[in-house]
Amino acid sequence: MTIFSKEVIEDLYVGLDELRAKYIDLMPRFSFGKFSNEKAREYAAHGFSRRLGTMVRCIENVFAILPPEKENIPSRDEVVDVQINLQAFIFNIFGSLDNLAWLWVSEKEIKKENGSPLPGKLIGLFVKKSPIQDTFSDEFQNTLNEFRPWYKQVEDFRHAL
Repeated sequence: MTIFSKEVIEDLYVGLDELRAKYIDLMPRFSFGKFSNEKAREYAAHGFSRRLGTMVRCIENVFAILPPEKENIPSRDEVVDVQINLQAFIFNIFGSLDNLAWLWVSEKEIKKENGSPLPGKLIGLFVKKSPIQDTFSDEFQNTLNEFRPWYKQVEDFRHAL
């Protein structure tokens, strides 16, 4: 007997199909988008897009290794392979968010008040009191604030890894 109902399993597979479709729609916007400078394009194409593809692949791998309809206890190798994919997924969440922050700083040419480059520790979507926070719309700042508890939870999980 599976631990998930038939309806939940169907929903999980619908979500998996939607994930691939959303990735296919989003990826070219970053990989081939028009950016004001080469550094921003690099963060978009070689940073965010690559990481997004890796995260999608991690999810697909977990489904392949441990499908939700699986009834028997997974082998040790299956458990380790799922752990590898989940850890890669978590680390790429942070990398992709960092890539987006660096893309923004590069695209908007955000610098310190004296015109020097921002130090890396001030660049991040969730870095409090960062100069980049002021360059976001109020709506985007509100959205980030709504996601702050999620970010903290994932950050704590990452530290445990």
